[in-house]
Amino acid sequence: MYKLLSISDDPWTIGRLGGPEAVAAAIRENGFDGIELMRWHDPLPVPGVRIVGRHMPYWPTCLDFLRGNERELLRQFDSMDNARQYYSAASREDFVRQRRAELEEAAAMGAEYAVFHVTHVEMEHCFTHLFTYSDAEIVQAFVDLINEVTQGLENGVTLLFENHWFPGLRLTDRTPAEALMTGLIYPRKGFVLDISHMMLAEGVGTEPEAVDAILKNIECLGDLAKSIRAVHLNSATGAQPLDMRYPADAPYEMRLAESFRYVGSIDPHKPFFHDGIRRVIEAANPEYLVYELSFDSVQQLSDIVRKQDNALEVDTL
Repeated sequence: MYKLLSISDDPWTIGRLGGPEAVAAAIRENGFDGIELMRWHDPLPVPGVRIVGRHMPYWPTCLDFLRGNERELLRQFDSMDNARQYYSAASREDFVRQRRAELEEAAAMGAEYAVFHVTHVEMEHCFTHLFTYSDAEIVQAFVDLINEVTQGLENGVTLLFENHWFPGLRLTDRTPAEALMTGLIYPRKGFVLDISHMMLAEGVGTEPEAVDAILKNIECLGDLAKSIRAVHLNSATGAQPLDMRYPADAPYEMRLAESFRYVGSIDPHKPFFHDGIRRVIEAANPEYLVYELSFDSVQQLSDIVRKQDNALEVDTL
């Protein structure tokens, strides 16, 4: 099992951690076999670090763009220019070409897998919970998209689909998970089990409760549990959600900023300290154990990795 660190290669992140060489040294010194990379525009590469996974860009609000529903896009984004800027694409065809190019780039980096989120949530949904689309509709939309993106593609990268707490793939119900796996034509596919996301989906408040809930969901997946190839290790315990409110006529930029701040407040990427997490990792039996944690310095990274390793008794896994 690979022990990986989730990290972004944007200049701001790498710079505040002391630069590429300092980051590379911290990755080695903390026992990581490589990284799951979140790549941004104008990346600042980290030399000598193996890129094992690639986390693909994520657009939480996507179905209306993929369907060409201009009326809904205007309602959500105020203008088509805002929508095009958000997606960095003018059409579904542009969007598909970009996703395909990213998979080809991931393969060129040597990545073994690529991670996709399967969800749809609009900005006001964050606090109203009045969702537009069902799990089944969202999963089918992603099946159609990924089948289009990967048509004729053979580059060896495994596609892994991550659970979320908003509608889509939550991995709390076998039916959407099975629909995704059976609907995708691409042969190399599986799941990422994100621990915090499942805690939020289940509404559990403590880590012992989270252990019980996650083990129950893994059992309910039945044979599909064998498709869990990676675990994003983190905890949502102690999160302090913001009271997200804005006027009904607030401009798009304000609504977008508030929604990002709200999501960040409920998914803080803390370490999971309860030793019951070891039972979860054993039940999931992933090939890739990804520490997806928030840290502001290489010293803080070392501190939280040591604590996370201790909870896992990582040397014996």
